[in-house]
Amino acid sequence: MGQRQGTQNLDAGRSRRSRWLPALLGASLTAALASTLAIPEWENYQAGQARQMQSVTAIQKELNQLRQGQARLQQKWQGQSATLQRQVQALENRLEHLTGDVAGAQSTQQNLLQDMTGLRQEIHTQAAALASQTSKQHLVERRRKLRTQILEPVIQLTGVDAVGSAVLVYRGEDSQGAYYLALTSYHVIRDILSERTEVTDIYQENIETVIERDSGNIHLMSKLVAENVAKDLGLLRLDTEADLGPVARLAPLQRNREVQVFTPVYTVGCPLGTTAQATRGEITRSQWQVEGHNFWMLSSPAYFGNSGGGVFLADSLELIGIFAKIYTHGSFRPQVITHMGLAVPLEVLHQWLKEGGYGFILPSGETQPATAALSPEVHH
Repeated sequence: MGQRQGTQNLDAGRSRRSRWLPALLGASLTAALASTLAIPEWENYQAGQARQMQSVTAIQKELNQLRQGQARLQQKWQGQSATLQRQVQALENRLEHLTGDVAGAQSTQQNLLQDMTGLRQEIHTQAAALASQTSKQHLVERRRKLRTQILEPVIQLTGVDAVGSAVLVYRGEDSQGAYYLALTSYHVIRDILSERTEVTDIYQENIETVIERDSGNIHLMSKLVAENVAKDLGLLRLDTEADLGPVARLAPLQRNREVQVFTPVYTVGCPLGTTAQATRGEITRSQWQVEGHNFWMLSSPAYFGNSGGGVFLADSLELIGIFAKIYTHGSFRPQVITHMGLAVPLEVLHQWLKEGGYGFILPSGETQPATAALSPEVHH
């Protein structure tokens, strides 16, 4: 029985070998066949693997280069960082010094501001004092000019009752000696001479003239040398070696065009026979006809005795007219309208003096005879 069992085991082994041997042979054959059929794909696989290895190698190379660049950049950055740190430290040190300097400068500036404030106050005080002094000096100088240029040239003409004024306009010398010429109103001379008897030649009659000066009044005699009844103008001559001071400055003819309504003026005369005094006003009418002749109307107060006196520009103090008339109102007791005076205009003065042979009285460059005749009644 034991032998049978051994035989059975051997048979069983043989039986198993007989079963897997064909399978093994089949598998080997199948593998060989599959291997034969898969050779192109394998080669493609190997080629792909080779390409991937090349890519990996290139990437590794590029990665190495990047790492090397990173190392260089890091080294460079470390160097620059150290430089920047040194610069920052230097700037901080400088800032610290500057902060100290600024603090010192601020303290100095504060001191300077305090000093400046004190100086400014001192300057303002001095400027105010100087302005006040300058204003006073200007006022003093203005008053001096008013006195010498418009007040002193106006003189008083006096008779028994009749009084009037005249304006010194020229100082000269001829064969008869030194003399002055004065403009006035003809009706003043007429009224003074009408108080006399047996007047045969009005050009030989002496007219008493009073000239006020600080040293006292000067009494002189004057004579009529030219007149224009229609224009109510007269020209007097005063023979004297005495220095009567500056004469009035007759304005150039161009001022006639500049004079308009509201032009400020001074009217200077001897009202009621007093010594010369000035009042201020304006031109209120530049065209005012009386008996066919044009006059300027003035608002500066005047009275009887102002006739023959001067009208002066307030800014330049130049003579621009001769006061001639004043309005009254009422017949029983006439009231003088002091702000309605009339003056002979500058243009008329220029033309009359030129045609009368007295153009030398006019400003320089305006001494030629006038072309338009005024038919003056001129006597020498």
